[in-house]
Order: sequence, then structure tokens, then C-alpha cells
Amino acid sequence: MPTRLIVPEEKTENMETEFLDELIPLLPEEPIIVYQSPLGPREKRDYSGGKKELVILLSDESHQPVDFKNCLVFRNYIPSKPAANERPIPLPFASGFKSDLTEHLSFNDRKYMMAFAGFVGDMRRQQAVSAMSTIREQFKRVYIRPSEGFSKGLTRQEYSEVMCNTMLAICPPGGSHESFRMTEALKAGCIPVLLSKKDRQWYDPDFKTAFWLQSWEELADLASWLINTDPMVLKERSKTCREFYKTHLSPEAVAGYITREWYKDQTK
Repeated sequence: MPTRLIVPEEKTENMETEFLDELIPLLPEEPIIVYQSPLGPREKRDYSGGKKELVILLSDESHQPVDFKNCLVFRNYIPSKPAANERPIPLPFASGFKSDLTEHLSFNDRKYMMAFAGFVGDMRRQQAVSAMSTIREQFKRVYIRPSEGFSKGLTRQEYSEVMCNTMLAICPPGGSHESFRMTEALKAGCIPVLLSKKDRQWYDPDFKTAFWLQSWEELADLASWLINTDPMVLKERSKTCREFYKTHLSPEAVAGYITREWYKDQTK
């Protein structure tokens, strides 16, 4: 399916390529893919001259509603008060992420009890890393790999190897509560550990799948729970995570949501 693509000149990396390659053939209409530049002016689009368009808006971390006309917009980082024609979709796995590197291992044989690798510029991420450092003094099987900036740490292959060998994936928010990390954790069968947030979307994991903490101080109790829990319970929890990815976050699941919303909008 041909795709109309709008990309700012300064964009040098497309995190979503593999996901989009799987998603687009499943959609009811040829989409327009718009990348919102974090450095440039806010995109404005008016498609009033023709048929209503299906737009996928990516990279817009402004948390501001769009000024797009005669289209239905599916976007990440949905604002708290979205425009009437906006619908939320999850961040995908990043291109190059592999989720099947340790399928031969039992969940309980994974190398790391918990892990985090990434940029720690945000205070909430610093708090998570601090809590993990304290836990590592006691339990050892804790992997921490801070980086100096976005995509400046592990390679995708190295990161995939860590995630596929991790039981609890620590997913602190950065500038947004949403992260590629949560999707990748679920895809790899890790149990994501997240900070509670006020507004949850249709693709956010439930309490049977992820752990939602009020603060990172609760992480020590979670580590103790992991150590003392029946391995079969943990194995089933990991299975639940993979299933949640398939039913809510995979290209097939997102395409199903977009299709339902698209046809619902056509009947208005």
C-alpha cells in the first residue's frame, strides 16, 4: 500500500519503521503519516478539498491538540484534552528490537530480576535508578545502564538481549508517561513496572499484567515479592504480558482499533 509521508528535514531516525511496515497493509484506508518536529512549528493540515483522510501523527510530544481538518487523527502522546478528531494509539516497539532471543529459557531463568537502560535526565527516572541501586546492594541481579541521551546507550541488539533476559522491566516516565519501553517489555514477556497515572488509555496494561506504583520507594517490596513468589505464578504473569501485547499493542491490534474507529466515524 503506498503511503503519503510528511517528515521534517531534521529527522534523522525513524523509530517506527518496522511497526508501520506491519501496520499499514492492515488499515482500511491509505494513511497520511505525519511526523511532528520537536524543533519546528506546529503542523497544521486542512484536507477539506477532498475526501476525509486517515492520518497517523507521530513524535508529537507537545501534548497539545492538533489543528487538522477533515481527517481522523491517530496519535501517540494524546493530550489530556484532545481535539474531537483525535484518537490515541500506543507507542510501538522501536525498529530493530527483538523479543524472541530467550524463548528457550524459562521466565525464572532470566538473568536479571529487574533492569533499566536509558537516559536518566528526568527526575522520576533518577529516582527509579536510585531505588534500583539500593536494591542491587542486596539482590545483585539488578541491571542499570544509564545513558547520556536519547538513543546514546545500548545498541538495539544489546538492549533486546537485556530485555529478553529481564523479569521486571522498570519503565519510569520521561517527558511523557508513554514510552517505547513499556511496549517492548510486554512484547518480550517482561513484567512492566510503571508509575501510576491519572488517565489511562485503552492500550495501558491492567493490574493483572503490569505493576503500577505510587512511588519508586515501593520497588524494594516488589523485589521481595518476586523472590518469594511461586515460579509458576511468575511464568503465567509473563505469558499474560505477551498476550496483552498481542491483543492491545501489536500492529494487528492497533490496526483493529483504527479500523473500528474509522468506520464508526464514517457513520456520524
